[in-house]
Amino acid sequence: MIMSSIKEFRGVWYSPKKEDVKLPGVLTINQKENEIKLVLFSENDIAGETIIGRDDKIINYCKIILGLTNKGDHITLYEHTGYEGGAPMLEYHMGKGLYESTYRPNFAFVGKHFTTPESILFNNYAFRYNFLDSWIDTTRSYFNRKREKNGDLTITVPTIPDIEVQIEEDCKLHIIRDTYSKGDYSSKYELEVRHYVKFDFTSPVSIHKYLNLSAKFRAFLTFAVGYPISTIDEFAETDNMDRWHEQGSLEIYHSHSEQNIDNRKLFQHHMFFCSQNIKHEDLIMFLSNWFNIYDTYHSAIDIFLHAVSPFWKKGNTTVSNVQFTNGLLNICQAIETFYNRDNDVNYLEQKKELNNLKQKGYDKILKNKETLNFTDSELNYYKKYFRVPKSANEVDYKNKIIHYLNELKQALKCFINEDGVEKFASDLKNYRNTITHVNHDGDFDEKYDLPYLFYHSQILFYAMIMNQIGMPQTKINDLMKNSDKFRNYNKSTNN
Repeated sequence: MIMSSIKEFRGVWYSPKKEDVKLPGVLTINQKENEIKLVLFSENDIAGETIIGRDDKIINYCKIILGLTNKGDHITLYEHTGYEGGAPMLEYHMGKGLYESTYRPNFAFVGKHFTTPESILFNNYAFRYNFLDSWIDTTRSYFNRKREKNGDLTITVPTIPDIEVQIEEDCKLHIIRDTYSKGDYSSKYELEVRHYVKFDFTSPVSIHKYLNLSAKFRAFLTFAVGYPISTIDEFAETDNMDRWHEQGSLEIYHSHSEQNIDNRKLFQHHMFFCSQNIKHEDLIMFLSNWFNIYDTYHSAIDIFLHAVSPFWKKGNTTVSNVQFTNGLLNICQAIETFYNRDNDVNYLEQKKELNNLKQKGYDKILKNKETLNFTDSELNYYKKYFRVPKSANEVDYKNKIIHYLNELKQALKCFINEDGVEKFASDLKNYRNTITHVNHDGDFDEKYDLPYLFYHSQILFYAMIMNQIGMPQTKINDLMKNSDKFRNYNKSTNN
C-alpha cells in the first residue's frame, strides 16, 4: 500500500449520535508533518447546535466522527485531541452564517464506519517501521532480472524465510514482504520492497491491544538496530468492510508524536544484529522470549530506552555533562528496577504492609489519647506514612551491580574485565549517590569519568536484557564488539 505524503478527502461529516446533521468539510492527512485535520464549514457544530451568537470559541466535542466522501469512501475519525480534551476550535467566521471549525483526530480509518469505541475491533493489524527493511535484509538483493528470448524482461523477488512467532495464546506475529512497482514504457520502471510486522488474532481485538504489541516489537527492534524506531504505515482487516472500498484492508492513519522520522538505509555494521546474522530458529526464540519477558521488565526497558535514545539517534556525538548525567541516572534506575523485578522485590507491597500496621497502632493511640497524654503535634507524627523501607536483607546498589557483572563475565569480556568489577561498581554507586543525595555521608571530592560510566552502564544493561531473552553470552559479546555503538570501548582493540 503506497501512500502519498498528503491526502485530502472531501465530503460530509457527522456524529453517529446525530446522523441527521451532516456537515460539509475536508479531511487532510499530512504524513510528512504527522497531522490529521478535519475542517468543517457550517452554521452548526457537529452536534447540530447553532454556532451564531456564541461568546466562546469552544464548541461541542465528539469522540467519533463519521465521514462519507465524494468518492463513496466511509471514514471513521477517532480520539480527537485539542482544546478542552479534544473539543474543536472555532477558528473564524466565514460570512453568511458559516463558520470554520477544526478537529484533530488521533486516528482515521478509511474503509469502514465504526459507530462506538467498543466496535473498533480488528482481526489483524500490520505496522511498517523505519529500519525494518534494513533489519530484514541488509544485502538489498531484492530483485532477480532475466531477459527472455522474446525480449521480455522478467523480474522476480526472492521470498524471505517465514518469520512466524506465537507471542500469545491467541496471537501470532508475522513478518511479511510486499512489492510495489511503478512506471511503464514511457517512464522509469521502479520496484520497491517493504516489510511489515503483522499481528494476527484468532478473534477481533481492540486497536489499543495492537498498539501495545507494536510498542513491544518497536522496543525489540530498537535493541536490534541500535536506533530509535518509529511507525511509518499501518493497515488492518476487520469484519464487514465497505464493499466499494478499493483496498483489501483498512487504511489507517495515526497521528504519532514522532516527526522527521529517520528512514535511512542501514547496513549490518550499523546495527547490533540483523535477521541475517542470527539463525532463523534462534531469531524465533529471541522474539518469543522477548514478548514473554517484556511485561515483567517493561519499566526497566522503558527507562533505559528513554535514557539512550537521544544518544543512539545522534550516533554518539559529543554531548554535555548535563545530558550524560541525566542519561546515567536513568540507566542506574533501569538496572536497579531490572534487579528488583529479577528478584521479586516489591517495595510497594512492603510499604503497604508497614503502613497498615502503623495505622492499627495509630488507631489504638487515638482510643487512649487522654490516658497517654499525647499532644496534637505528637499525634501528627504518628499520622505520617512510612517511606519505602530498607529491610535487613536489602542488597546494596553496589552489590546489585557486582551481581550482574559476575553473572555476565563472558558477555562483558574486554569491556569490563574481572579486575575492574569492584571499581566500576563502586564508582557507579558513588556517582549516583553523589548527584541524588541518597544514602551517603557527606560530599565526594572524587572526580569520575562520566562518559566511561555512561557507556559502560549501557553495555551492562544491554548484556542483561539480551541474556534474559536467551542469547548466548559469547554472541552478546560479539555483537557489542562489532557494533558502532560500543566498539570504541572494547579494550582488546584499543590497547
